[in-house]
Parts: sequence; C-alpha cells; structure tokens
Amino acid sequence: MSGPGRPSRATVYQRLDEAVRELRDRLGGLPSPAEAEDIWSDIWHQEAHNSTAIEGNTLVLQEVEKLLEEGRAVGAKPLKDYMEVRGYGDAARWGWHLSRLRVEPVTEEVSACAMDLLREGGLHGHKYAIDAVVAATALRSSRPVIVLTSDEDDMRKLCGKTVRLVRV
Repeated sequence: MSGPGRPSRATVYQRLDEAVRELRDRLGGLPSPAEAEDIWSDIWHQEAHNSTAIEGNTLVLQEVEKLLEEGRAVGAKPLKDYMEVRGYGDAARWGWHLSRLRVEPVTEEVSACAMDLLREGGLHGHKYAIDAVVAATALRSSRPVIVLTSDEDDMRKLCGKTVRLVRV
C-alpha cells in the first residue's frame, strides 16, 4: 500500500515500462556504443569549455575540442588557459573512469578461490594475498575484465590469460 501522494510499486513499474516502450518505439531505442561515445565526448568538451569559461578562460569550444582530443593547442591564447582546460578535462575524464568502477565484496567464495589461486600459482605469504583476492574477483566477473596493476607478472600467474592486465 502506498502513502498519500506516493505511487504504488506497481504504478512505478507500469510508468517505467511505458517510458521504455516510448524510448524504443518513438525514439528508436538507446544509442549504439559508437553514438554513445560521441555523445559523451560532446558532453565532456562542452563541460570543460563552459566550466572554465565561467572562470574567465578565453578558449572557444573548437579550441577546447582540439586540445582535449588531440593534445594540440590551437590559437594564440595565454598558456594558462590551455593548462586550465587540460587540467579540467583530465580531472573530468578521471572522474568518469572512477564512476565506472564496481566495488565487489570479499565473500567466503572469493577468499576460497584466492587461496586456490595462490596454491596453483606457487605463491604464498601476505605479499600476494590482496593480488589473489583481486584475481579471484576478476576471474568470477562477467567479461570483458580489465585489471589495472603495477605487478603484471604476479597478476598474470594468478589470472592466466582470461583477464586483460594493464600496467600502471
């Protein structure tokens, strides 16, 4: 039962179904991954431009786009303006990447899998414990999986070739 002015769960689900139908039927559905990438790029450029312009930055949108996409400073503006936009753009992109991370709990199953990986890899000790938990979590996740690591050799022993490792 819902309270006054508050829709019931069934009503909320019905409205959601209607909105999804409208998105699919009237608007053609969600954008493809390539279209979505273009949309996010445009938003990133506009946000970097507008957020720095409000503070007095003199770069126009096209200069911001070139700087963020190609790393090229075009025009004859003060160096501080290019540095400001670059810093803002880098911070915004980093924030976007962080927002895409998924935090997973360390369950008993993950711990057991980590211990098995350590045994199979011939590794032991606290030095490898956290790596093994990360590897176990990655191996249990749906593909594709990317693990950022400073120790690619040990993670390769634990993950094998099924997980993409990126050295940081």
